[in-house]
Amino acid sequence: MKLKQKRPGKIAAMVVICLPVLVAMAAIVMDGGLGMGEHLNLQHAADSASTAAAASLHAGNDPGVARDTAYDMVANGQGMDDANVIVNIPPQSGQYAGQDGYVEVLADEEYNSIFSGAIDGVFSRTIKVSSVSGIVPNPNGGVISVLDPDPAHISFDSVQNLIANLDQTALVDAAISQLDTTGIAIGPLSIPGTLATVLGLVQDTLGDTVSDLLDTELLDTVSAICPPLLTLAGGMEVEGLGRLNVNGAVHVNHEGGRFDEKGKAAGSGPLPPYGLSCMPLLSTTRLAAKYMHVVGGVDNPANYLPYNTADKDPLRCNQRPVDDPLASLPIPSAGAATSNGDRVTVALTAAGALTTVNAVLDSLSPLLKTLLTPLTGPIIDRLNRVTLEPGVYDSLTIVSLGGSVELKPGVYIINDVSPITQMSLCIIGSVKAEGVLFYIAKPSSYLPLPGTIQPSVLIAPLIHTCTFEGLQDGSSPYNDVLLFQDRTDARPMIIESQNLIGAGAFAGTIYNKAGHVSWVAGGGTYDVKIVSGTLRVVTVTNTTVSPDVPFPPATTVMLLE
Repeated sequence: MKLKQKRPGKIAAMVVICLPVLVAMAAIVMDGGLGMGEHLNLQHAADSASTAAAASLHAGNDPGVARDTAYDMVANGQGMDDANVIVNIPPQSGQYAGQDGYVEVLADEEYNSIFSGAIDGVFSRTIKVSSVSGIVPNPNGGVISVLDPDPAHISFDSVQNLIANLDQTALVDAAISQLDTTGIAIGPLSIPGTLATVLGLVQDTLGDTVSDLLDTELLDTVSAICPPLLTLAGGMEVEGLGRLNVNGAVHVNHEGGRFDEKGKAAGSGPLPPYGLSCMPLLSTTRLAAKYMHVVGGVDNPANYLPYNTADKDPLRCNQRPVDDPLASLPIPSAGAATSNGDRVTVALTAAGALTTVNAVLDSLSPLLKTLLTPLTGPIIDRLNRVTLEPGVYDSLTIVSLGGSVELKPGVYIINDVSPITQMSLCIIGSVKAEGVLFYIAKPSSYLPLPGTIQPSVLIAPLIHTCTFEGLQDGSSPYNDVLLFQDRTDARPMIIESQNLIGAGAFAGTIYNKAGHVSWVAGGGTYDVKIVSGTLRVVTVTNTTVSPDVPFPPATTVMLLE
């Protein structure tokens, strides 16, 4: 039997030679991977700390509080209490060195190697990271700010129903009882009781006239131009037949979402309400703006376009919330001014007033008719032309069916709700309100009906000769403000301004921090800014919002380095 040939042992020799190299490589790979993981963990802790400290500064805290926030974030928020942390406010190095509003976090910790120390004798290595965050202004001045991150569902009546449910009899009775009779009680009307008798006849005839006009002219018009108020599908919603163009920035703090600007998941979930939504009645419904800053997400990124077609995509989702741009605005005060009570005004066209007065004259005896005929002019003027002064009111209700109603420039403080409309401010028809501020106080005695909430404000001009313009006083903090509602009052405002293109105008700042704003806007350009809890804009045709003076650019906290 032949013996086996002896092997020379080359394999064993190669193993002996290569084993240290293989072990060293394994050590490098394993320790390198573990070290990289520790480095990433420390970098994440530093980023979180600098961002949290910058957010603390953004909230108005002093640098000492911001530093403590950063230290706590690393030690407790990230569980790395063994790290050495230095917080510099402002930064001491890099691009943002010495700049206020920026935070630099330097962190290091020791990493104990597992394998590689046995090779090179270095068992402990220092990992160092740095991070810079700061308060950064958004690119454009603000035009629309929607502040409520998670609003409660609200329900309120359509404009048609709000007007249809008005107590016309009570409305006319109140308007006649407040009719200015100064200068009318002359001649035979100075006889006690005569003026009251005539005004009673005017009241009866005016009631019939107003009721006919409300039914045939007002409600039919409202039904034709005011769309139903559907369930809100987002913190801010654009719907209608055209595009809303915003020459500036749109900020939405609503946390709801679906998609971000790249079509990836965003916000608190995939179902409505979204942070920002377009609910097109036609495929042309879009929102175009210079910048869109959304805390949550949007229904469809394709619905959001740049204001100028050549600009880059303006949509940014998953952002930090912005502050109220009017947070420092003080509450208007009228001091000890006496209230004008629940003011109700009905104004007719000159022809309508003449018809009313002639109907009264026709109901009188020939003798009394002859005596009263010279006074038809003053009565017609009172029915056709009304002037209101700034001051304090319990409520303000105006129904102008083609007449002339002028609100003198100044501040109108409204403290309660009308027993007729259950609203604080109700303006239907044509008025001239230039250089005015309506402050809507929160009524202490008002309780909304179960399941619904009555609007605080209804403005429905209906004809194009109406003008609304915010306060014009460069020395006042309320300059340009048209509507300002108490910050804790959640009642909605409904504004219908689509017919004001041409001879009419609607301009100013609308401020309803805790409540909802529904705005029906027609084609044209509006000098308007809006701050609200939630917002719906209904575009009848393409509408542009381009304020002469936008809000200062909103600021947000960003991780920079």
